[in-house]
Amino acid sequence: MTSEELLNEEIDYLYEYARKGLLYFIPLWDSAETLAGKGATRERVREITLELVGALIDRGVQVGEISQQADRDIEPWSEDKGEILNRIDEGIKHRSDPLDFVDICGFRA
Repeated sequence: MTSEELLNEEIDYLYEYARKGLLYFIPLWDSAETLAGKGATRERVREITLELVGALIDRGVQVGEISQQADRDIEPWSEDKGEILNRIDEGIKHRSDPLDFVDICGFRA
């Protein structure tokens, strides 16, 4: 499989995940790590993460704060795609432990 085919396969998987329920940030980061390959830098994983998020947004996936309300998964952000990607990028840069990325946002289709 080519790297583009692997990327598209991962996007399909993440989209289906978000369609069936709340997609937390950590599985998305894990997908980016897999695509980046063993020994990839955090910077490379970050770039792929943002590419995955952008592709999910293009498919209509909502991005937002994880909701505390019982009737919804997330509180969607109202910004455009570029602003959402910048917001996520800043969230990644301000956290040293990828386990804390869960606090950045969630995804729902």
